[in-house]
Amino acid sequence: MLNNISAWFVQELELTLPKSLIGKAISYAVRFRDRLMAYIFSGHLEIGNNLMENVFRPIVLGGKNWLLAGLHDAAQTPP
Repeated sequence: MLNNISAWFVQELELTLPKSLIGKAISYAVRFRDRLMAYIFSGHLEIGNNLMENVFRPIVLGGKNWLLAGLHDAAQTPP
């Protein structure tokens, strides 16, 4: 089934304009076909990267808050 869909995408890609929205979508599907197949046939792979995003989110959000932490002059307001 997936091989049929993949073959159809390749066939339709030749008939669509590359910069059209459908052309971009089909090109994306063809480009990531191998990764999709790996995901489908391997039951241990996660579909998203939410776990890793949740690990790094506090570091990224805190970076702005911690930028001037520990600097006495940073807490002073200008006259």
